[in-house]
Amino acid sequence: MTYLLYALYVLTPGLVLVYVYDDDKSYLYAAVVLLVIMFIVSWLEVGRGLTYARAKIKVTSTDVDNFRKRGWN
Repeated sequence: MTYLLYALYVLTPGLVLVYVYDDDKSYLYAAVVLLVIMFIVSWLEVGRGLTYARAKIKVTSTDVDNFRKRGWN
């Protein structure tokens, strides 16, 4: 998914640039669709990272108590 985001980061502004030079609205519409896809994929990527982090980092209740004693939330 990360490489898909990298490709979208390059492709979307490229389509806007082509729209500026050619004045063909289909490039602009494609850029907007890719932008929406970029937002969705980015949201999924963050959710996947959060799930991965929660699986790798185990916090026990005693750890939480120690954090609160130190003033951490």
